Amino acid sequence: MAELGAPFALPVLLAGALLAAGCARPGAPLPALAERQRPLPVAAGAWSAAGRCLLEGPGRRLEGRAEVVRGADGLRVALHGAEGPPAIELAVAPDGAVSVLRCADGLRPAADWLGLLAWQVWGAPAGQPAADGDRWLAEDGRARRWYGGDPLLLRAVSLPQVRAEVGDYRLGEARPLVVRAEGALFTLALALDGFAPVEAR
Repeated sequence: MAELGAPFALPVLLAGALLAAGCARPGAPLPALAERQRPLPVAAGAWSAAGRCLLEGPGRRLEGRAEVVRGADGLRVALHGAEGPPAIELAVAPDGAVSVLRCADGLRPAADWLGLLAWQVWGAPAGQPAADGDRWLAEDGRARRWYGGDPLLLRAVSLPQVRAEVGDYRLGEARPLVVRAEGALFTLALALDGFAPVEAR
């Protein structure tokens, strides 16, 4: 992955990755070949991924390493700053319940929705998305997930006061590497390098 030290390098790379992945806005028409498809589910199994993150809000800026791990007990998400322990560390149970394990001062408003967003992107089952005009929409009472493109993949997630776009899929996978989210107070840009299987213990 390219060096991300410059202040604006990560957002620029994320924007390019989302554009290349064909990230569709909710309501955007589906390609003709995707009209009869069903959204691909996120692959089951344990895996880990690492990359870079940039979280910005009122008086706060967190830029550094990001880690996402999926296992039988759900998801673990950690965002790091320049050094030391994670500034935000979350555990998300298989039912989507979020536990904030660690959170630096001033970042709690972001931590409160970050775990739920991560679950919607990398953990939640596909469920039964329904055709909604010229798009596919899935709802579970906590979030809305929009699917689009060809192949038909998750492209956007809406939570209360948070809107996220996802993209940069590897061929044959339904796990996005890139997430860009805007909340009421914080914005998040996250880019993972890839997914590696984790052996069961």
